[in-house]
Amino acid sequence: MSVVEPTQVVDVAFRNMEARFWRTVAETLGRVFANGPEQAVDFCRRLETYREQLARASAEEQLLVYHSEPLDVAADLAGAKITRNHIDAYLELVQERAEA
Repeated sequence: MSVVEPTQVVDVAFRNMEARFWRTVAETLGRVFANGPEQAVDFCRRLETYREQLARASAEEQLLVYHSEPLDVAADLAGAKITRNHIDAYLELVQERAEA
């Protein structure tokens, strides 16, 4: 009989949360902030670079990022100031994901 260690459950839960977080950031960059396909590709590159840098950061720094709202992370990566239109588009995206 195999035994599942509690840390294994936590690891799986964290990986799922992490993947969901980055999918939301990526979708937010593409749907809320990108003004066309070229910019969306640029934002994708920025996101990948940021994730690589974050992987080398301290656990505390990583924790701070994962407690951020994906909209805020996406806005930082896009170099954008969040407007009401951004918030509305983001809430629509989040609602669609909740219904899926």
